[in-house]
Amino acid sequence: MADATLQALFRRIVHASASREAAGLPDAELLRRFAADRDEAAFAALVARHGPIVLDVCRAVLGNHADADDAFQATFLLLVRGAGLIRRPESLAAWLHGVAYRTALKAHTRAARRRKHEAQAPPRELPAVDDLRWAEVRRAVHEELAGLSERYRTVLVLCYLDGFTQERAAKALGLSSAAVKKRLERGREMLRKRFDRRGLGPTVLLAAAVVPTVVVPPALAAETARVVSLFAAGPLPPGMVSSSVIGLIRGGSRALLISKLTLLLPAALTMALAAVVESGRSGPLPMSAAAAADSPITTKDSADRDARRLAGTWKVRHVETDGKPLFDRDELADARITFADGKAEVKGLKVLFVGDFSFKIDPTQTPTAIDVTLLDGAMNGKTFEGIYFVRGDEARICLRLEHPEHGRPKGFATVSGTTLYTFSLDRVTAKSRGAEKSREKKSEVKSIPVPAPAVAGSCRVTGKVISTEYAKAGGAVERSIVYAFKTSDGNRIGESLSKERAFAFDLPPGQYQLQCTANGSRGATFEPTYKTVTIEKGETKLDLGTIDLPASEITKLFGKPAPELEGIAGWKNVRPLTIKELRGKVVVLDFWSHACTLCLHHKPDLAKLADRYQDKGLAVLTVHDNSEDDVDEALRKVPDAVKTKAGHLPVALDGKGKKGVFGAYGIHAVPTVILIDQEGIVVRRFHHAGAPELDKEIARLLKVSK
Repeated sequence: MADATLQALFRRIVHASASREAAGLPDAELLRRFAADRDEAAFAALVARHGPIVLDVCRAVLGNHADADDAFQATFLLLVRGAGLIRRPESLAAWLHGVAYRTALKAHTRAARRRKHEAQAPPRELPAVDDLRWAEVRRAVHEELAGLSERYRTVLVLCYLDGFTQERAAKALGLSSAAVKKRLERGREMLRKRFDRRGLGPTVLLAAAVVPTVVVPPALAAETARVVSLFAAGPLPPGMVSSSVIGLIRGGSRALLISKLTLLLPAALTMALAAVVESGRSGPLPMSAAAAADSPITTKDSADRDARRLAGTWKVRHVETDGKPLFDRDELADARITFADGKAEVKGLKVLFVGDFSFKIDPTQTPTAIDVTLLDGAMNGKTFEGIYFVRGDEARICLRLEHPEHGRPKGFATVSGTTLYTFSLDRVTAKSRGAEKSREKKSEVKSIPVPAPAVAGSCRVTGKVISTEYAKAGGAVERSIVYAFKTSDGNRIGESLSKERAFAFDLPPGQYQLQCTANGSRGATFEPTYKTVTIEKGETKLDLGTIDLPASEITKLFGKPAPELEGIAGWKNVRPLTIKELRGKVVVLDFWSHACTLCLHHKPDLAKLADRYQDKGLAVLTVHDNSEDDVDEALRKVPDAVKTKAGHLPVALDGKGKKGVFGAYGIHAVPTVILIDQEGIVVRRFHHAGAPELDKEIARLLKVSK
């Protein structure tokens, strides 16, 4: 039963990481998440991605599957401790190949020494001649690859083990396609000469022998996931892994530390420290020097230590659920949490039922645990499980606010479902208060921040966002939203939010992709437009001119008759309705889903509007997406706290297929609120039902005072 549970856990972790991989999350970002936050899902994604390569190397060198499994596990445990030491995370595949090969060699030596003293043991069954020849080829290929410099090994591993095209490898490494091609050619030539000396023939052996065909057994993957979560926190409990794995980890950890020191210290000092390491270090090494300084200690006062670290006022920088931000930056401007004496005071933050709370922390758990007990509101006295991370002036708390039966979160990533809420906090210091006041003074003078002076060696990239299509309909772009991504790894490196519709970035030489969109009058949205930008060395200015955005499907409905409510699969709290029979009333259509936290968060706001204006000519209808087949089943998944305040609202369940209400109104994201006037004309769109402008616009159409 325990093994089945572990395998099910690993499958869930891998499933959660799959969405990241689908979004193109690179190795560098997965490593960062694990090194900084102990994100187990991120590490599971790395195991799923590179596990076949590592296992193929171990089996090629060792032959014996049991020994290969030990070397496989040791390799990824070394990655746990080396995650913060990898100089070039984009070359992780090559790094793992080298570590796996050296670990397998060490295991081979230990196994040979062990067999020497096992005279009574029966001889192992030898493989057939053809299999033996094939095993020799595979081992030779991995040996020669490991012997190449990182410059050539990296591109060969990516293109021949990971199956990357040259273009994809170039993007991952931040190189030009020509540079990758040149390194591949040079690397193949070096391998050809090495193969010739071995009598193994032409380089075509590489393509035939290197591409891994092994599949990591689920039991091995599950066991590795379990041990990794414990190993990341400190020394492994006795008996958790075999003595063979422990020996491989110790030797590999010392090698990792010494290789890091050689980059930082003179040779004499390195040799002295190496001697100290060899003389008696037995515990696993920290992920990095920074992590070591703040790593949890399993003593009775560890909770008091972390409570002191949390004490004070923190600015809420980011709130995430379902892998998406819950608020815009402006909405969190006044959000603060103050920790003192086991209690927390929450100001300027409205997330479901969360208010002031008391808390208990346990740094000895992995990840470090926090229990939050609410002190007011509908959930007064209820306790929610979570995890936390605090280091210096940065903290993060992840709580399971819904479906507590799922247990304490395993990591800070929220993509595995909507029951997790991650709060990212920055400590409020005298310096940060001064910076905020400075920004406030600047904002009084100008509507947007003045672009910073160009950085030496960078290029100032500028442009302007418009929408000719929306302008013809009488609308206007009110704020441009432009993000800059580095093409090589997909990481976002900058953003420009401007009420003047202009954008500016200072970018060093390289290739980038700009994602351009905007917000418009009446809540208009626009289809994203992408621009690829290449900055040459020495280039200082690049004007992209005007970028014309097409209106989104929903924006095209502004000023036109509202589509009819066709394809509804079920109704609740109301008889079937049509837009035609609602003529003469102001209509609010609230598009939502029970799995959308922001939708649930603003349901009470919508209920207040419905109650306030129900006798003045307002009709409210909430339209649930088609993720459920039955309207009652959808409503059963709504938290009780939301039902208490908004359970009386009319609900329509959208039907399956393209002819549903979501499709007719061009709704691709929830929450979305559409306002329709008494003539049945679409007036505008709102991001959610809590928008203050919604109340004002309803009062205007009904010609009543608020």
